[in-house]
Amino acid sequence: MVDSLIEYGIISELHSEITGSGRPAVPLTPSLHTYASIGLSLSKSNLEACVIDISGNILSRYYEQINDTNPTIILKKIKNIIYSTKQKLQKANLPTVSISIAISGLMNTTEQHKISSPNLKWNHVDLSDFYNKNDKDNNLEFIPISFIDLAAAGAYAEIYLRNKKGNTIPNFLYIHSGNSIDTALIKNNTFEQGCNNWGGKFGHVFVSSGKSNCSCGHTGCLESFAGSRALIREGKLGENASINNFYAALFRNEPAATRAANIAAEKLGIAISSFINIFDMPVFIFDGIYSEIFDSVKDKIIETIKERAICSNWSSIEIMKSIVPGNASALGAAWKGMNEFLNTPELWIKKSKEALSYYPIQSMSSDI
Repeated sequence: MVDSLIEYGIISELHSEITGSGRPAVPLTPSLHTYASIGLSLSKSNLEACVIDISGNILSRYYEQINDTNPTIILKKIKNIIYSTKQKLQKANLPTVSISIAISGLMNTTEQHKISSPNLKWNHVDLSDFYNKNDKDNNLEFIPISFIDLAAAGAYAEIYLRNKKGNTIPNFLYIHSGNSIDTALIKNNTFEQGCNNWGGKFGHVFVSSGKSNCSCGHTGCLESFAGSRALIREGKLGENASINNFYAALFRNEPAATRAANIAAEKLGIAISSFINIFDMPVFIFDGIYSEIFDSVKDKIIETIKERAICSNWSSIEIMKSIVPGNASALGAAWKGMNEFLNTPELWIKKSKEALSYYPIQSMSSDI
């Protein structure tokens, strides 16, 4: 079995180690630069991508701020990134084995892969073009593209890095916060997204009466109090301000920003308490905005949970920051695709000796 895994470029042998009498031990490790997986993530404010190999090494990153979420423009950008990345991977003799795109929205796979996303202002946008067309005319192999929820992709990255560090958490709710607030539920190391994979829209949970409209068109949603637009609005920072402006105002202890953070923390605590009362979940991991300002909001969130979660007197409830640096969703999307490839041996390719010999390759840089 080991010989086969080596032959297919899944694992590699390191130098043998003499640990005592008998045959020397030969350590095994995931192979470097034998296969590549592309992950992309799209939010209202940015588009990111990363490329990883089997070992989880990040070979390349891409980041672009966006101001226009028009689906025609955005989907063209995504196609260009994918095509350019596949070209560079081909030149580096790295087979692309998966492409996964993380988006916050509701995917309707019964209607030719249509997606609706209130946050992006997308309504039944047709993604079937990604499934039906390929790059054969450009001498590039066709790779099927899969879509994954933004929060679920982030949770994949969280699980991967925690497993790698030996710090596994089997049960938690992963909370991705940006313009929208999305979650992924992990129970016994397994994802649970609902019967139609439409769960996790935490930002649209009702938490309090309010006047400000959510991206879904309603009032009172968590997103209308704790999403990035709400923080900027309540922080009195102006229409053209970014979330980074809010971070700066909060760290300067400006009263409006501090008040906005406290309101958001209270509403998050209310939503989390409701979740605890229904699902008895002990751990909540924050990515995005509330990972960045965690120290400023954690006490208020915990205080609210203790007031509202029925089991708080008997159960140990933890909230914590994500351990994933940078964009968790792009990394998670890439790792999900790589993991699916590793679980499908019929897709593995026998490698030449040259391909199995690791040598440093020139970075593909961020300009993919």
